[in-house]
Amino acid sequence: MTTEFKDPHAWFIVTDDSGNKQTVFNNEIKDNNYPFAFEVNFADQPTPAQNTVTLYNMSKVNQYTTVKKKIPGKWVNKRIHYYTTENGKKVGHYKTKKVYQKATYKKKRVKHKATKTFMVNMAFHKGKTLEQIIKAVASKAGIKISKIQLHKNTPIKKAYTAKGKPLTVLKSLVKRGESKLLYIRGDLEILDPKAKKRTWFVITDDILMTPPSMDEDDEGTTTWEITTPLIPEVSTLTGIIMQSKYLKGKFFVSAGQHTSDGTNPQSQMSIQKV
Repeated sequence: MTTEFKDPHAWFIVTDDSGNKQTVFNNEIKDNNYPFAFEVNFADQPTPAQNTVTLYNMSKVNQYTTVKKKIPGKWVNKRIHYYTTENGKKVGHYKTKKVYQKATYKKKRVKHKATKTFMVNMAFHKGKTLEQIIKAVASKAGIKISKIQLHKNTPIKKAYTAKGKPLTVLKSLVKRGESKLLYIRGDLEILDPKAKKRTWFVITDDILMTPPSMDEDDEGTTTWEITTPLIPEVSTLTGIIMQSKYLKGKFFVSAGQHTSDGTNPQSQMSIQKV
């Protein structure tokens, strides 16, 4: 099914260190026809994602580094060659068959930002809760956590030493609380993936751009990759209700990206069963 976009409009605001702003606006009409491409990534990780915006006919930005980008798996049509015997002769034929193409990775250049390494070494007595330890480590390292929503906030049963890189320590503590440490639109948050979702998006076959494809990582976690027209409100842990002939049930978003080549905005999501 062809997806039709009506009255498309997008804008990109750049702010420099002095607070000066410049807005690039595009709604495909005279004086506001400035198309730009973008890629906004989100995942259940404790570090900010690398995002890019391509403004056409402008000079290139320096200081880049190379990272790996995941290309979701998908179903593709493959040309198959086969033979039949007709009137005693071997005759060649071709047909198409749907096959699953596994997820792959490709290298991508992104802007590099230098960071300073900081270590923590803190001891905690028996009885301290995970939330108390998390707040103490974050405060010591100068890390601001906008929201703490632990699935389990149990007291530690013996003395504990938090030692190492702050984010690594925090990620380990959050995992013990059966929760996720991640960035949501620029804010570091601790969220419970099992918590009741306040927002649900219903995905039907009418808006699916390709059939869902299944992927499984080395730890045995099963995810489905789906692609839809752009839904900018979708982010990590957003609730998804699948009402497709290919996939049904309640899921949450574990990772994904919003992209556009300037004319075709869409959202790609990795979803897991609730």
